[in-house]
Amino acid sequence: MNQMTMCGNLGRDFEVLQSKNGSVIAKNSLAITEKRKVGNDTIEHTDWIPIVIFGKRAEVASQYFKKGDKFLATGKIYTYEYDDENGNRKYGWQMIVRDFTFVGQKREAQANIPTPPQVIYESAPKNLEEAEVINSTEAEQEIPF
Repeated sequence: MNQMTMCGNLGRDFEVLQSKNGSVIAKNSLAITEKRKVGNDTIEHTDWIPIVIFGKRAEVASQYFKKGDKFLATGKIYTYEYDDENGNRKYGWQMIVRDFTFVGQKREAQANIPTPPQVIYESAPKNLEEAEVINSTEAEQEIPF
């Protein structure tokens, strides 16, 4: 089973792209900070988790969520490989978001900003081919972020 749940703060506003067939893709990074004890000191460490959302969920996320918002997501890990401009083999990974929830109070308290939906329950594609976003030949060009 490939399932993960992450909660953190968005590193920036969503970057919204369109695939060659017109589907919407939204990508971002999720900052997850934890405190660690090192000797007598406590330090903070932040991991940056790349996330991607497809279709209608991508449109909703990019409309309602902004840099710094707390973002709770469930999804799966997707790994990929590609050749860089020098022909070197590179490997990457990202979280493909299936469902997400707004968990912060920050934006709800601001005037004239609509409250985002609490949960997006649209079922996610099981793989990229089902998403009809890219095919295998386009994957090397469109997926690496």
